Amino acid sequence: MFGWLRKRRDPHDELRALLWADAPLAKCTLEVFAVARAAAAAGDRAVAIAALHAAAPTCAAESRLELQRWSCLRELGVAPPSADSKRVLGVVFEVRMPNGLDTLAAYADRSVRFYHHAGKAILLEGETRMCLDEIAAVLRAAEPVATTIGPWQQPGRGAPPRDHARLSVLTPSGLHFGEGMVDALAAAPLAGPLFAAGTQLMAALFQATRSR
Repeated sequence: MFGWLRKRRDPHDELRALLWADAPLAKCTLEVFAVARAAAAAGDRAVAIAALHAAAPTCAAESRLELQRWSCLRELGVAPPSADSKRVLGVVFEVRMPNGLDTLAAYADRSVRFYHHAGKAILLEGETRMCLDEIAAVLRAAEPVATTIGPWQQPGRGAPPRDHARLSVLTPSGLHFGEGMVDALAAAPLAGPLFAAGTQLMAALFQATRSR
C-alpha cells in the first residue's frame, strides 16, 4: 500500500524516523545510552536497566532522550509508573499530501520539527521561545488521546496513505495514535481538537519563521 512513497526517495526519511525516539537499545548510539547498550549486549539486563534509570537526570531536559530512555526500558520489560505512564512528551502529525508527506512534531521541551514533502525543513529548539503557546496547546489537546487510547504494541506502521493523516502521541508507556481520512480525523471528537491545535501550530510556525 505504501510502495509509491518508498519509490519516491525523501531526503528527510531518516530524520523522520528519529521523531518517535523508539530505536532498539542496540542501535542507540548516543553516549548517554552507552553503558546500557553494552550491558544489554552482554546479556546483563539488570545492569542495563540500572544504567537507564541512572540516565534519567540527563534525559529529563530533552523530550526525545526521555522517550528513547523509556522505549529502551520497555524493551527490557520495565513499565513506567502509572503516574508517569501517560505523560505527553511529544506529538507527531503526519499528513499525506498528493506529492508526498508533511510531518510536524512538537515536544514537551518546546522543540519543534517540521519536514515538508517538497524538501523544506524547520527546526526550533526550546530556547528560541517561539510558538510556545501553540506548542502547549498541542500537548494539552493530546492528553485525552493518551488517556483514552492504549499504547500501540505492534511493529511500526508505514506512512499514512493519500488524503489520510495520523496523529501520534508519545508517552513513557509508548505510542498512542489515531489515523483516518483528513476530514474525518479533523471532525472526530477525540482527534479533532488535537488536529486543530496542530494546524494552529503549523500556521504560527510559518509566521514566526517568515518574519525572522
